[in-house]
Amino acid sequence: MKSIQFKQKKKNMDGQLFEELFFEFIEKKYSISKKDFLTILEKKQLEEKQNTNNGIPITILNNKKLSSLETIVKFLRENKKLSYKEIGKLLSRNSQSLAVSYAISRKKMPEIIKDVVNSNTIIIPFIAFSSHLSILESICEYLHSQNHSYADISRMLNLNPRTVWTVCHRARIKLSKINSSNKNHLENNNLENNTNE
Repeated sequence: MKSIQFKQKKKNMDGQLFEELFFEFIEKKYSISKKDFLTILEKKQLEEKQNTNNGIPITILNNKKLSSLETIVKFLRENKKLSYKEIGKLLSRNSQSLAVSYAISRKKMPEIIKDVVNSNTIIIPFIAFSSHLSILESICEYLHSQNHSYADISRMLNLNPRTVWTVCHRARIKLSKINSSNKNHLENNNLENNTNE
């Protein structure tokens, strides 16, 4: 038992040592602090997510065989050759659950999804996907925010307009709760800062 704990502790210490040496090297060689380096890295990751060429073509979602999540995972896995970890980062999802969704999608639909994209194809950018919303909620909320009507969205996704309205309504409720929670958190922090001064 003690040897396992020692190995884990040593491994963690080696990782911390490597990280310290890495950032020390970056700072000496390129005059970039750890904080600046991490900020640049975060910005780069956000840019990759925001790239509209780097998204999901709406045309793949118009099928009756698979759910939105299953369709997207199958498309990214087979057509774009992405790993579950990469897909998880893009969709803000757990890679293990994506592997399960992919396995289910292959049973339901063994053939590869046809990737029909032209200049008029709407692309759902990866930045539209939130861990706070389901995949369908994220898609519908994004499309609605782009001034598409519920009827338009229902045609694009091959869904009933009432379903689209319900999904958008549910997404707005979730987002308003998150915004309210964030607002309360900010107010509490401001209150603490004012009392400390």
